[in-house]
Order: sequence, then C-alpha cells, then structure tokens
Amino acid sequence: NAKADHFAVFVRRVATRVFTQLRSSGWENLSSNEIATLSSFTTITAELSLKGELLKVTLESPSGSISFDQVVATSVKKGARDPNPPPEAVSANGNIKFIFIL
Repeated sequence: NAKADHFAVFVRRVATRVFTQLRSSGWENLSSNEIATLSSFTTITAELSLKGELLKVTLESPSGSISFDQVVATSVKKGARDPNPPPEAVSANGNIKFIFIL
C-alpha cells in the first residue's frame, strides 16, 4: 500500500508515543477477572490537528472491560500527538485521524 508506506514513519512516531504511555499507565495491574471480561478488541480513534495537536479521542467500540478501555483511552490522550505531521495525512475534515485497535 503506497499510502501506508508514505506515512509509515509518522504513524510509527505516534504509535510509539501511545504504546509508551500504555506501558507506563498500569495496564499490567488489571486483574485477571477484569481481563476475563474482555469480549473483543477496543477501538479508539484520535483526531489530530494539522499542527499535530490532539483534538479528540473517541471510544468507537468497547472491549467489554471498562477498565481496559479507560487505560487505552488515557494512553491515547497522553500520547497521540506529533510535532511535525505530514500535511498530506490530512483527511477530508481537515484533521488527521488515527484508529487504535487493541
């Protein structure tokens, strides 16, 4: 996919920030009972401005565990940003959209 190849470095920068936040967020402290309530992946979208600032985080699809969803959403809120996004990554609404599925 040419588009994925074109934005791979940018996507990797943002994903690395989000996953770094996830590692430091305490997700490993979720109880086994809480993990057992997972029935699906959680899907969270993040919208960034053309300047790379986080505008919005939305839980699109819950996992079945409110605690897990909150940990992921918090990690996205803290990590989804980039100081130098490529202008070509802008979607039709003028923002840059990321979809995190965990």
